[in-house]
Amino acid sequence: MKTRQPGQPKFIQLHLEMRGTAPFLEAHKISGDVEHKILEAFPDSGVIIHQDPEGAEEDYPKYH
Repeated sequence: MKTRQPGQPKFIQLHLEMRGTAPFLEAHKISGDVEHKILEAFPDSGVIIHQDPEGAEEDYPKYH
C-alpha cells in the first residue's frame, strides 16, 4: 500500500491479491467493497486498487 498527500486530496494505492480462479465480477465486487471502506475512513481521497492474481509477486517480483 502506498499513500501520499502532496496537497488535497489524499491518494491511496494498493495491490489486492485475489484467487486466480475468482470470477471477474467477484473480484470487481471485492475491490469495490475495499474502496468503499477506504473512502469511509478517508473521505475525498483518490483510491487506486490493482487486482493481482494470487502468487503474482513470486512470478513477477520486479513488477511490485
